[in-house]
Amino acid sequence: MEMSQDWKSKIFIVGGIVGLVAGIFAAFIFVQQAEKQQASPEISAKDGVKLGLGLLTFMRLISDMANRD
Repeated sequence: MEMSQDWKSKIFIVGGIVGLVAGIFAAFIFVQQAEKQQASPEISAKDGVKLGLGLLTFMRLISDMANRD
């Protein structure tokens, strides 16, 4: 029995849309906070590392969900 490849396309499309919406929402929150403080936002190296580690943790969570038996 041959497995349909259609599910892969659906996963990529849904994942892309979710990532796009999440990114736009995160940027919106970032801009709102900067406007509230009436200052130009600055991202330090420490903030970049925290963001990177958070994204890696999120990706590991997704990977663990896919590997459930």
